[in-house]
Amino acid sequence: MYRPNSLTLYLLSLFVWVCPKNTLQAAAPTLDAFYPPGIQVGKTTEVTTVGKTSPWPSQVSCSNPKITFKLNPKKKGIYTVTASKDAQAGPCLVRLHNQDGASKAMIFMLGKLPEILETVDKKGNEDNDSNARAQKITSLPATINGRLIKSGDIDFYRVSLKKGQTLIAHLDSYSMRILMDPYLHLYDSDGSLLVLGNDNGFNLDLVLIIQDAKGKQLKRVDDTAVKTDRDCKLIWSAPADGKYQLLISDLFLKAGHAITFC
Repeated sequence: MYRPNSLTLYLLSLFVWVCPKNTLQAAAPTLDAFYPPGIQVGKTTEVTTVGKTSPWPSQVSCSNPKITFKLNPKKKGIYTVTASKDAQAGPCLVRLHNQDGASKAMIFMLGKLPEILETVDKKGNEDNDSNARAQKITSLPATINGRLIKSGDIDFYRVSLKKGQTLIAHLDSYSMRILMDPYLHLYDSDGSLLVLGNDNGFNLDLVLIIQDAKGKQLKRVDDTAVKTDRDCKLIWSAPADGKYQLLISDLFLKAGHAITFC
């Protein structure tokens, strides 16, 4: 890596000291995550960006023309996002940019299901980080948006199931470029672990398999022989009516405003 000599450092510090503030070059914005990380088709919601957005405001470029990001000059890092009713569901790429450059592209999800946000208390802190304060999910199917903010954070959700009903929970995080190794835990009302959902953990490569109409494999494109999914999925059928706890955590208990999921 290039290191300037002491003379250059001295001249640079002198330059910064004597130059007017408005003549200094600003930095390009950075983008690490969104919260919520997606929106339902035909809806409008406030979305907070995680990253460096100084100087504010930063403009937004989105690969889906049916999604608009409207900035509020007085609310730094927050945009009002609208997805039109005819928008196609699926992931899109979003960048922040200003006159000095652009951020990396991050994935923003557009879905068809109702969106639920993680509950917070009056001070804006998470309010679902214990069994006693598990967030009640009263309507399914739905997309639940959450984040693991503080170290060791675990999010608790409570669902009611009838005998024979099947709960399918799929968590998207790594697939959205969020550096999280997620776990899904399902407990009964007595606190007994029923099932644990995780990725297979073998590798991060994707696999493309092409088949004919009879299911015969025509072509396989990958770098390994192992099919993988870094996000986790949980499928479980209730043996009896009851209330069940769904927990979301990171394998290494990582946390931060950029650790988001849906």
